[in-house]
Amino acid sequence: MLTLSKYEFRKSRNFIITLAVLFFLLESYFLYSIYIQDSEKSAESIIFLMLYASVCYFAIFILAIANYSKELNSKSSYLIFMTPTTSLSIIFSKIFTILIIGIIFMTVICGVGYFDWLLLFDAYPDLDFAMDSIQSVMIMMGINSHNFVLGILLFVITFIISFFSSVTIAYLAITLSATLLQNNRFRGIVSFAFFMGITYVFGIIGAMMPVLIPEPVNIWEVFISIIPSIFLNLIMICISVFGSAYLLDKKLSL
Repeated sequence: MLTLSKYEFRKSRNFIITLAVLFFLLESYFLYSIYIQDSEKSAESIIFLMLYASVCYFAIFILAIANYSKELNSKSSYLIFMTPTTSLSIIFSKIFTILIIGIIFMTVICGVGYFDWLLLFDAYPDLDFAMDSIQSVMIMMGINSHNFVLGILLFVITFIISFFSSVTIAYLAITLSATLLQNNRFRGIVSFAFFMGITYVFGIIGAMMPVLIPEPVNIWEVFISIIPSIFLNLIMICISVFGSAYLLDKKLSL
């Protein structure tokens, strides 16, 4: 699987470089705005960096889907799918690669973002008042620094699980159209229809899951309340991954 992951990284090299260069340019703009003490440019750069973080999410999602779809629809796909490596290992290598890319970008963005946060408050002391107000509200709501860190960690974990639930559903939809409708020229549209259909059914099932704590008041109750959702997403990931691997082994014609 590691060998396949290296191959996936090489394929995504241009994508990674493009996102890295874009982040460098936006961060340079922010540092410049801090250096010249221009509050308007600082605000603009912060907005751009926040938009960049959102773009990264969708870009990595599209990368995961595009690479998989391209290989299934490419005439050279037999170079991968006819190797001794199992279809399950191929899928896991793709998931592992996207996970590593996502973690790297998330770590860099959060780390640099924390550094930028300190620079921002150092450059504009008036922002301390706003921060004190936010802290006061958090204290009134019973949220301390410990709970805040746990909340962020919980958000990251649930975000990653939900993200890969969507990615693997897309894998299953693409595999269904590539195996069951191999000679259909509208496979891309069919894949999208499969994806929307599976996601819709998944959403209905999710709405039927029990609500363990209707109104959570602390971080632990929030965690307990989302356990059914996490469990359902993990099941969907397993079904999508193993279902895709089965279809590739039994139905894919190269």
